Amino acid sequence: MRRYFDNQIIRSIGGVGGAALFAQVIGLAVSPLISRLFSQGDFGRFGLFFGLANVLVTIALFGFVDALLAANDDTDAHALLAACLYSVALWTPILALASWFAIRWNMFGYGALPSWSPLPIAMEVDAIAMVMVLQMWLVRERRFRNLAAGHIAQGALRAVGQIGAGVVRLGYVGLAMGDVLGRSAAAGVLAAYVRKDLRAAGVVPRREVARVAWRYRMFPVFRTPSMLVNNLGTALPPALVAMAYGVSSAGVFTLMTTVLVAPSGLVQKAVGDVFLGHFADRFRTDPHRARVFLFRVAVALALLSLLPGGILAIWGPPGFALLYGAKWRVAGDLARIMVPLLMADFAIGPLGGALNVVNRPDAKLVFDAARLGGYAAAYLIAKRSAMPLTGMATLFARFGVLAYLVYAAVIYLGTRYPRPVARVRVDRPAKLG
Repeated sequence: MRRYFDNQIIRSIGGVGGAALFAQVIGLAVSPLISRLFSQGDFGRFGLFFGLANVLVTIALFGFVDALLAANDDTDAHALLAACLYSVALWTPILALASWFAIRWNMFGYGALPSWSPLPIAMEVDAIAMVMVLQMWLVRERRFRNLAAGHIAQGALRAVGQIGAGVVRLGYVGLAMGDVLGRSAAAGVLAAYVRKDLRAAGVVPRREVARVAWRYRMFPVFRTPSMLVNNLGTALPPALVAMAYGVSSAGVFTLMTTVLVAPSGLVQKAVGDVFLGHFADRFRTDPHRARVFLFRVAVALALLSLLPGGILAIWGPPGFALLYGAKWRVAGDLARIMVPLLMADFAIGPLGGALNVVNRPDAKLVFDAARLGGYAAAYLIAKRSAMPLTGMATLFARFGVLAYLVYAAVIYLGTRYPRPVARVRVDRPAKLG
């Protein structure tokens, strides 16, 4: 037994997992109180707010965050870190304006948000982007203890902010600003750990940043649309529910999604980040050994997914009614329906970062397109057949599982056939005479 505790990977998973679990426990512990402090409409608007911010952050990062893992050396990595920071600073005000148009013209149900929402959306985009960049840097460096501290800060301050906002009856804006507070705190904690690297990135000449960014152009070209479609796939179900059944139904769906995301999000933080760092390290020296490692982690995650899936399948509706109040029992019914999708996301989702390591960011577009198309098909079928909300959720789950099976195949093929990083062509001077 001792050799397992001495294993570096198990210790890393335990450290990051413990911190992520602590943050998740805080969120789940206060969620019954939060569900009573805010209405279903507040949750519905918050779901739309977070979904839109999560889509826009993809454009702000422009794919460079994922290139950090593919960087061949620290020189390239610092230039790419600088590219991330420049990209976020440039895009955030533009995206705030884009969110105003989405709200003004009621695109995908976002007209349910107040007209002043672009300001907190811009703050959320900045906070999410910085956390993602700093987390990816720490994953690259395999500094998992520092990564764990960020999870704790985010979970604790988000809970405190949202409870305080609920007590003073701030409604949707309280949920939104509580989330911004938690993510901003996490970014501050992580930035303190990587301040030397941030300073090193800040002194990289802009011409060198542009040169390195061009070498890793596969990530902006393919990873940006892939992440955009992926985040659209995450944001689309609540928006489709709001369009079909109203903002209160979207609130029920959002609470259900929040509970389902807890176990898969925990695995992503505890196992996914650690897996990614060790997979990248193995792949640089022994690709076959890295693929064996990938397969073993996949099997372990599939077995672990049986636990949360079984709990929700058996106790979903009564559990939601007991914890959150009788008005949320329907959220438990939806959770039971979505169990297969939860298990697929739990087992396969944390492994997708391997495609960035092997310089195959374009491959994930296959999964993203399949999931987005499935959700859109579910909406059209449910509307045409006049299905209730549970019927649309059933279609979401079925199409989503199919998309994840495609994802598993894409991950295997991508790691089996990696792509080398492009080199900058240097033109030789023409010979005279």
